[in-house]
Amino acid sequence: MTSKSLSILLVLAVISASSTAQEPEKPRHTNALIHSKSPYLLQHAHNPVDWHPWGDAAFAEAKRRGVPVFLSIGYSTCHWCHVMERESFENEEIASFLNEHFVCIKLDREERPDVDAMYMRAVQAFNQGRGGWPASLFLTPERKPFFGGTYFPPKAFKALTAQVAEIWKNRRSDLEADGDRLVAFLRKTAMRETAKDLPPANLVTQAAEGYFGLWDKERGGFGGAPKFPRTSVHELLLRFARDENRKDVLEAATSSLLAMSRGGIRDQIGGGFHRYSTDANWLVPHFEKMLYDQALVASSYLDAGLASGDTALIDVARDTLDAMIRDFQGPEGGFFVGYDADAAGKEGLFYVWSIKELKSALDKDEYAVVASRFGPTETGNWSEYPGRNILAVQRSWEAVAKETGFDIAKVRRVWAAAREKLRAARSLRTPPALDDKVLSAWNGMAIEALARAGRSLDSPRYLAAARRAMQVIREKLVDGDGNLLRRYRDGDARFPATLADEAWAGRGALELYQATGEVGFAAFAVARASAILAGHRDKAGDLLDARKGTEDVLINIMDAYDGARPAPVSAALHLLLRVADLTGEKRFAEAADQALRRLAGDLTESPLNHPALLQVLADRRGGLTEVVVIAQPDDPHGAALRREVNRRYLPDALVLFVTPQQARSAEKLIPLLESRGLGAAGEARAYVCRGGVCKLPTSDPKVLAGQL
Repeated sequence: MTSKSLSILLVLAVISASSTAQEPEKPRHTNALIHSKSPYLLQHAHNPVDWHPWGDAAFAEAKRRGVPVFLSIGYSTCHWCHVMERESFENEEIASFLNEHFVCIKLDREERPDVDAMYMRAVQAFNQGRGGWPASLFLTPERKPFFGGTYFPPKAFKALTAQVAEIWKNRRSDLEADGDRLVAFLRKTAMRETAKDLPPANLVTQAAEGYFGLWDKERGGFGGAPKFPRTSVHELLLRFARDENRKDVLEAATSSLLAMSRGGIRDQIGGGFHRYSTDANWLVPHFEKMLYDQALVASSYLDAGLASGDTALIDVARDTLDAMIRDFQGPEGGFFVGYDADAAGKEGLFYVWSIKELKSALDKDEYAVVASRFGPTETGNWSEYPGRNILAVQRSWEAVAKETGFDIAKVRRVWAAAREKLRAARSLRTPPALDDKVLSAWNGMAIEALARAGRSLDSPRYLAAARRAMQVIREKLVDGDGNLLRRYRDGDARFPATLADEAWAGRGALELYQATGEVGFAAFAVARASAILAGHRDKAGDLLDARKGTEDVLINIMDAYDGARPAPVSAALHLLLRVADLTGEKRFAEAADQALRRLAGDLTESPLNHPALLQVLADRRGGLTEVVVIAQPDDPHGAALRREVNRRYLPDALVLFVTPQQARSAEKLIPLLESRGLGAAGEARAYVCRGGVCKLPTSDPKVLAGQL
């Protein structure tokens, strides 16, 4: 063999070895989750646990084998879900035992919140009211839970599964009886009586005063740690402060929002908000970032800014929406679910900074401003990562200017440049995983927030982002029969819409109509309200979380607790009352009244559990203000009237800005527009009505201000 031939063979051998080394290692295990579109389920597709997706086939397999079901419920951005996966579901010994003695099912709670809600109630029943994710339940093959909890350490989980398997083998009937009793208990607790009258209006006062009494004056928020950005509480207080002229209550709401905006719960570099604060000072967050938080929090800051006139609150609203568009909106226009708390297996590591990292990314002036504003230290401010800092505001811009010797304008310019540099430096780190599902409900929240901000802040960019997302809902998440679906990802849309999906998609469309006057958005909102009555209202008048006839939900409930997100029924009633005013159709208002009477016991027993629902009650008791502004396009007088409306905090108003042509084309759908037109000389006109009583039409912004 020639030396040339030998050289060629050596080169080929090196290339072959290199290619072989670069081939990805094949996973040792692959289960049925590999065919899912859910990022959460796909995370578990290579566990040694033989996972099945939620569905009839898995329960049929449990019946065939005569074994119980282990149901694990979570979501892709859940930190403790990842921990339990690493510790237990990737453990060969634990997985082998599970596979032998159970049929194992994984459920993405974001795809099926109706199923999750039912089983979370079971977890809470087993654990004195405590719940959370991952939810870990043991079921009969008939889907009835007989035991459940949340996260289990591996040693405890191993012992628990062994105990369950042993009891199932020797005393199966006992566990089946436990399941029957638990289901009967859950059904009983979901039962309600119908009150003769609407709940009393003084419940709003009780709740507002109750939250005011919980106000943490020193640190902001209501109650102790952990502290959540429970936006419906802020909104209830803002409304109560306006209605009762309570400046102290307004301060409680606005100061709490400002405290949140200064804390580590806010991503000071990237914008937007993390899930919640683990401490009372808003410093150390649980680091996942969810779409619904961005949308709801931005709306709260916008409302608070309009109510108080504090531009700092408006600035936070803008910054949050900007981050939501940049980081959450996909190329098709839909908004994605959220970002994991973990990056490279470490919670929060993506977001924290050492002084060395800050100095290396910034010039001298930029570091001086950042150091003065946030006060990072060499030792750090979070024990999880010594030497690293969660950035939280320590000094006002005025104090920063004084310390650095820069004027305020320069401080802000330098900070803007520093923030961009830090964002760029951070982008080089391993990022948190993104769950890129598109959910109808959460997109509806984002659309509503963007459309309201687009109208109030005169931002075509926000309106454009809202339009793109609504186009995805209308084109990708509505089937051939006009039914709304829950989830879209990678070309696949599926799962029946829940009550929350119908409500928030409708609310987003209605807000877009109020911002644009385009009747197609109004028609879509009315269609969603009609779907709520047809698909979610039972004979008693409850508005059920799951669509009627959903066979895999053991107990279809009307969940009324307003937590991190308003309850589905609260969002639905908000929509129904506004569609009733918009269309004049009594069926929507009658359905809302019946649901409120069904909820009278809940509201009376624990008003602080229902801040969003109480705002609906205030709407119903006090009535909505109807504001119609009709103007030709580009009419400066119409623009002046529009500005007068948009600069105001009007939580109980239905606001329509339309051209004469839009008004005529929408009259059949929206009787509110009948007999509404321009003035005699063609000038813009504003019409303000409340409770069937209308003020005189006006073209004068000052007169309109008095009417509002």
